Amino acid sequence: MKKKIIIPILLIILISVILFICYKEGLIFSSKNIDNFKYTPPTYEICDENSCIYLLGSIHIGDEKVTKFNNNILDYYNKSKYLAVELDIQNIDVTSSINDYMLDYGDTIDDKITLELKEKLINFLEDKNSMYTYDMLNKFKLGFINSYISLLATMELNMTESGVDDYFLTLAHDENKEIIELETYEEQMNILLNYSDEIYIKQINDSIDNYDNIKNSLKELYESYVNEDYDTLKKLLSEDLSIENCTEEELEYTKAMYDDRNIKMSESVEKFLTEDKEVFMIVGAAHVLGQNGIIDLLQNKNYKINIVK
Repeated sequence: MKKKIIIPILLIILISVILFICYKEGLIFSSKNIDNFKYTPPTYEICDENSCIYLLGSIHIGDEKVTKFNNNILDYYNKSKYLAVELDIQNIDVTSSINDYMLDYGDTIDDKITLELKEKLINFLEDKNSMYTYDMLNKFKLGFINSYISLLATMELNMTESGVDDYFLTLAHDENKEIIELETYEEQMNILLNYSDEIYIKQINDSIDNYDNIKNSLKELYESYVNEDYDTLKKLLSEDLSIENCTEEELEYTKAMYDDRNIKMSESVEKFLTEDKEVFMIVGAAHVLGQNGIIDLLQNKNYKINIVK
C-alpha cells in the first residue's frame, strides 16, 4: 500500500496547536514576494435543470500562493449564500481537543509498538531536530504521531499556511455567511485517530521509511495545484489512491477514508441542488478529482458539470 500523501483537514488543527511554537523558534519563514501571482484552483460548476452549485477541490495546507485566487473564484464565493466545508475548523476548541489526540491515562505507545519501531522513531525525531521528542509523543495516539510526521515534511517545505479552506472560512465568519459542515469532528476523528493500531503502525513505518519520497510527492502535488496543471494533479491523486497489494484491513481503511466519504459528499451536492441552495462547496482535491471522486460520481448521474476557467 502506498503511503498516502493527502493532508487531511484535521491536520490543520494539529498545525494550529504547533504553529506558534514554530514561529517563536524561527522555523517558519516568509514566502518570497508573490504580489503578481494569481491562479484558479480546480473548481466546478455543477447543475441540474433548475440550479447550480460551485465545488472547489482544495489542498488543506500550502504557502501564501494557495490563497492568491483569480477574481472569478471570489465572485462565485461572493454570490453564493452558503459555504459548505468538510469541517469548520475555526469552530473547534483546539485546547480542549488535545485530549482527543491522547491515549487513556497511564497508557503509552510502548505497549503498542515493537522495540524496533521505537528505536526507528527515536532516531527519526532526533535526525529531524523535532520539537517533540519520543518521550513527549509517547502518550499520544498512533494516528496523531503519523500526522505529526507529515507535519514535519510540510514544515521542511515551508508549507505551513492553513490552506484554501481556512481562507474561505475566515471570510465566511467575518461576513456572517452561513457555513454548512459536511462531516462532524467525531467522524473525521474516528478515521484519522481512532482506527486500528495496525493501520497506524504500518503508516508510521512507511512514513519514516519513505519520508523523502513523501516530501517530494507533496511538493509535486502542491506545484501542480498552484500551477493549474490539473492533468498532473489528477494523475498524482489517482496514483496516491492506488490499492495494489493492500491487505483487507487497508482496503477497508481506504474505503472509509475516501470512497464512503466521496459518496456522502456527492449526496450533499445532490441535496443542495434539489433544495436550490446557492452553495460554494470546498473539500479536499482527492475527493473531487480522485478515482471514484465526487465529479466521477455525479457525471455518472448525468449532472451538467463545467470546469471554471
